[in-house]
Amino acid sequence: MKKEDGVLKEKQPETEKKNALFDLVFRTEEKESQPPQPKNDLLLYLKNILGYKITLLKDNTFMLTSIYAFTKDDYFCVEVKNSRMSFLSTPFLRQWKEHYVKYVTDGSSISAFLAAVNLELFNMKTSDFYNGTVQRRFGYDKEQGDGDY
Repeated sequence: MKKEDGVLKEKQPETEKKNALFDLVFRTEEKESQPPQPKNDLLLYLKNILGYKITLLKDNTFMLTSIYAFTKDDYFCVEVKNSRMSFLSTPFLRQWKEHYVKYVTDGSSISAFLAAVNLELFNMKTSDFYNGTVQRRFGYDKEQGDGDY
């Protein structure tokens, strides 16, 4: 029995190495078969929670694009200076001037402004797009479609 125990002990490290190699190969194959993960999961989570895709443009400037945007040009630019945020002028921001004055200028709430815009875009995309309201308000053509940006 002692001789058999010695042979088993000698084979044990070899078996462990084979198992470790098998695990490594299996995990690698498993990862390769899965869709690629975004580099920054936090941005994906924020997009899903807040309804805005966040894109860093420069060190202190970023772009916010609603998940309900109608075109790639429908975005806000926000600049951060001395821990304060301010919107940079864009054609899309000018379209939302009334909301901006109500929520940001008068109400001091960027989050309320972004939420109000998102709710209105959501309503336009899900109900008003096909009855022409969007076309009348922003000049979008129904034939253009409503691609996600």
